[in-house]
Amino acid sequence: KTGVSKTTISNWVSKNELTEEQRERLKEKSDNNRRKAGLKGAFTRKSQRMIRENKIKIEAKRELKNLIKDPLWLLGVVLYWGEGSKTKPWRIGERVMFNNMDSEMIFIFKKWLIEKLGINKDHLWFQLYIHETKKDVENIKQYWSKKLQINENKIKVYYKKNKINTKRKNVDNNYKGLIRIGVLKSCDLNRKITGYIEGLIELFGDKQ
Repeated sequence: KTGVSKTTISNWVSKNELTEEQRERLKEKSDNNRRKAGLKGAFTRKSQRMIRENKIKIEAKRELKNLIKDPLWLLGVVLYWGEGSKTKPWRIGERVMFNNMDSEMIFIFKKWLIEKLGINKDHLWFQLYIHETKKDVENIKQYWSKKLQINENKIKVYYKKNKINTKRKNVDNNYKGLIRIGVLKSCDLNRKITGYIEGLIELFGDKQ
């Protein structure tokens, strides 16, 4: 507007003091600009994530027609549909996680991850949730280690608080706790499995 360089104007006004009101106005303007930039960035990231997520799901549905013929593949998808960790609108970056007390179910799910989804066994992690009153935790770890064919060191133990007036029935020697199995860096894999599940719903679900 002045036809003069910014440096020259800066020299002219450098000794002028801003009033408190002027400082507040400048700060408010700066804060608003940062807020707008943050919202714009968040919207862009959300849009990119949704495009990526939809692309993964569409590709998974395309694969469905061939994979569905495989009993183990279909069993794994159905197991995850029932017991797996799902992505929610308020929890968008959910990794692949599956937990159960049934040792055969956990074994089959591990087999499915490795044989049907091509997951490297070194990318799997295991957590044992068990009541704090259990005294033979090491024996239980050995049981799961043998059942899942993994090193005991791969099983991280978490103790569940005991309730004195519990109505639990699983308190005898057959109680082996609950195992959670997960996959490292598996958000996209979770979206792919969601695509498989949605594809099955489109095939066999309510058409109304």
